[in-house]
Amino acid sequence: MGPSVPQNVAIRKAGVKDAEAMSLLAVSLSGEYVTAEFPDDVARSFLGAMSPHEIENKITSGFRYHVAETDGRIIGLVGVKDNTHLYHLFVSKAYHRKGVARRLWTIAMETAIAAGNSEGFTVNSSKYAKHFYEKLGFVVLPQPQEQNGAATIPMKLTLGGSAFTRNRPHATH
Repeated sequence: MGPSVPQNVAIRKAGVKDAEAMSLLAVSLSGEYVTAEFPDDVARSFLGAMSPHEIENKITSGFRYHVAETDGRIIGLVGVKDNTHLYHLFVSKAYHRKGVARRLWTIAMETAIAAGNSEGFTVNSSKYAKHFYEKLGFVVLPQPQEQNGAATIPMKLTLGGSAFTRNRPHATH
């Protein structure tokens, strides 16, 4: 079992009022962990897709987001599309390796399962996050993916699979 989330961190469902803070966090982390190897125009496009307006659009169009916060400040976020695709998962650098990302993922996953997902999840991982997703039970799919010049690593987690059962984070809400 990984580290426990610091007690002063609360996780809740996100709303459109959180879009600006979510955008700031995602964009600040993407520059270092996601887009560093992208051509400049691709990086700008990728980061533009995480603007406050774009995140508001995602929330109002059915993406489900949860945020982790402490002292009224958002320090992490997770977004799931169609209850099956892990779309965003970002945690402030100061909270890396403290269980926050795993806890966010657990809540997002359990919420999607409760909403009817019985098959599994996909994610288009960055190189940086690949190992973390493998620890959660995701496996790399055969073909790397490139979309608009942005290379990602497609991964899948099958519910009920041995890797999922072995690596499933156990948490309570």
